Parts: sequence; structure tokens; C-alpha cells
Amino acid sequence: GPIVFSTILYLLIALGGLLLSFPVIDLFGAFLYGAGLLLGILATVVLVLHVVASPMIVPALAVEGTDAFDAIQRCYAYVIGRPLRYLLYVLILTLLGGFAVALFLMLARVSIDMTNWAAGLFAGDPTQRALFGEGELGATKDWAHKFITAWRNIVLIGVAGYAISLFFTSSTLIYLAVRRICDGQGISEIWEPVTHD
Repeated sequence: GPIVFSTILYLLIALGGLLLSFPVIDLFGAFLYGAGLLLGILATVVLVLHVVASPMIVPALAVEGTDAFDAIQRCYAYVIGRPLRYLLYVLILTLLGGFAVALFLMLARVSIDMTNWAAGLFAGDPTQRALFGEGELGATKDWAHKFITAWRNIVLIGVAGYAISLFFTSSTLIYLAVRRICDGQGISEIWEPVTHD
């Protein structure tokens, strides 16, 4: 919705910009530029607000059990209502999350390096070629290297999955904390679907 709204405003400005292409009418277009500038400011503010509040939109949908319009409205209101607190929470969780992801990535890399070292400890050049894909690879060494690379990638994908999970968990924590400050709702007050027995 906000992106479509901003796009429509920018298209209106673009249509108004066409008036500047013609003689005499360009004076009318220049007069209307002030209205276009107001529309541009509105569209830009909406887009910036959407980008800043977007991490909380999915948690708002899950926590409140509401529609997307209400979730977006809540997130915008929370960012506008407590911008410094929101930015402080984002900063703290970004630093902690970045440290945690860097730590897990380092552990994954060290684990891969140590596994490569141990696998090649008693073996010679053929094992090194299979592990690292360097030198002359026969048909089986090439496939062996591809399998080894796939296993390494699974470990790195696990780290990427952790980073994605951490992002959404942090977004939910931010939403709950900012909601508590703005609306006074407890962190444990979460919508649950009604089940009929």
C-alpha cells in the first residue's frame, strides 16, 4: 500500500512535469511545481517511514492477528511516537545480532578449515585435490570435490538461516518492546487463534 501510494504520487508529479515541456504552458507547470514538491515530500516521507518501520510489520501481523493495513498503521505510529527508543532498540539488536552472526560464521569457517586439515592429515595430493579442487582433477575427484563443496555450503546455509531467524526474532522483540512503551500492553499479550472443539 505505501509503495503504491508513493508511486502514484510520483506519477502525478511526472505528469505535471510534462507541462514544463511546452512553451507558455511551462509557466503554469512552474506554478504547479510547488504542489508537486509537496507531493514529493509526502511520498518520500511515506517511503522512508515504510523502510524504517518495515521490520516490525510481520511481527505486528503475527502478534496482533490483524490485517495488513492495521499492522502498517501501528508500526508507523510506534516509529513516529517513540523514534529515539525505536532506533536505540534497532541499534542494540543490530550490534548484538551482527556479533552473533560473525561468531557463528567464524565457528563455521574454523570448523570447515579444521575438517579439511584433519581429512588431509595422513593423505597426500589426491586428497588435497578432492578437498580444494586444485590441480588435475579426474572424473571422480571432480565429483568428490563437488560433494565436499555441497557439504560446506550446507554449513554456511545454516549460518545464513540463523541470521534470517535472528532478524525476525529481533524484529518481534523490537515490536513488543515498542508496543509496551507506546500502548502499555504487556509483552506476553499476544493474539492466539480461536479453536473450536
